Amino acid sequence: MTAFSISSLMYVSAILIVVASGMGFSREKELFTEHWGYATLLDYSLSVVFVALYFTFNGIYHGTLRRSLFVIASVVIFGHIVTMAYLCYLVFEHRSLRDALIVWNTNPDGEARGEMKRKNPLTWIIAGVAFVLFLYFLYVCVRALQVESLGIGWEKTKRNPWILLTFINNLIGLVFVVSYILISEQATFYAVPWILALVVGGNGVSMLYIVHKMLNNTGASPLEAMLTQNPRDGFLR
Repeated sequence: MTAFSISSLMYVSAILIVVASGMGFSREKELFTEHWGYATLLDYSLSVVFVALYFTFNGIYHGTLRRSLFVIASVVIFGHIVTMAYLCYLVFEHRSLRDALIVWNTNPDGEARGEMKRKNPLTWIIAGVAFVLFLYFLYVCVRALQVESLGIGWEKTKRNPWILLTFINNLIGLVFVVSYILISEQATFYAVPWILALVVGGNGVSMLYIVHKMLNNTGASPLEAMLTQNPRDGFLR
């Protein structure tokens, strides 16, 4: 609840900045024309992809797919303040963050953890698409660095309320991804590097984590992979 309150304050403050600036939609195009503005927008888009993937599988498992699709559409329209609100609702519904985010702490069918099952083709497709999105995000960031430094990009971000609003949206979205990683990894030792990489590298890293979940988990389907905790021994076994 505290995270939701802080996120709400950040989000409302950012919206007030946009309104107070009197810019309206006069500079929203800079999200596409400015190199770091586009990188920020892409960062937000990848966070929405992560949230949409998780909420879809969560909704399928719990029989609440319609509700999940409505939430995803709301996230696209209103931003990650909706993500945090729905996360709070899930925690209230399931009584704990762990039960809200993860269904199985062992393999869904009880197999030994070290015994890999044959992957569903959709699992490989999701992993492949996520990896391509990561590479594209990396490309966009490298191109932005070639044009102007990160410091100059940050100065432009502060001067454009729409880019700043998108950046704050990214920070709020990170709270959800970090929460998921902390619960998903049984060993904190393996969660910390992912979180540090996420904070430094943005939601491009969340795409790598999807690859990690799809390929490292013993679940055969992508639904099982997203809703099951990772083995204690991490990615390299």
